[in-house]
Amino acid sequence: MNLKWLPALALATQLHAATIVLGPDRMSYSEGFEFSELNGPISGHISLNLTFNNNVTIFSNTSNNFEVGLSFMTNNPQFIAGTGFLLDSNSNPLCGVRPLASATTDNGFMLVGLYPMYIDETGLVATDLFKPLNFYGIQFNLNFPETTILNGSFWISTPDYASRFRIGPQVPESGMTLTLLVISLIIMLPFYDKKTTC
Repeated sequence: MNLKWLPALALATQLHAATIVLGPDRMSYSEGFEFSELNGPISGHISLNLTFNNNVTIFSNTSNNFEVGLSFMTNNPQFIAGTGFLLDSNSNPLCGVRPLASATTDNGFMLVGLYPMYIDETGLVATDLFKPLNFYGIQFNLNFPETTILNGSFWISTPDYASRFRIGPQVPESGMTLTLLVISLIIMLPFYDKKTTC
């Protein structure tokens, strides 16, 4: 894989929007979702607004390497320049504009990644975004080379698998809490009996 940080583009001229259905509430290290809104011949400045049908939560202990990104299968992979930022529940910017990391692969993929917890490619930690936080979408401003997109996908991940993020406001009970409660009650039962018989 070839990776570069490229200069930001000036102004997006073509507007595109898509809603990503995140699915049921859950904890996760990595998620991927396909979308076809940009399939076909493409070039120039593209503004892509991706909104979610649910929220994503970045926890206090979620890695700063938390990433949201796009990948495109093409017939002519080249680097994509651009910027991006997270969106709040009203589709307003949740943080400042961030440069995108760009990569290509030998098997035809073009990729861009947004690291919202860093201000720029130097690794300077953001001062306009604080964990924990919820976000509801991403705005990507992209400068495409002339190519044809065969398939597109969007991902959310913690690449180092150091910690998880959450999709949705609540995660279904796994059963572990109830098990621990029952064990605690069994352990405490002899002490309760002694106290009540004194």
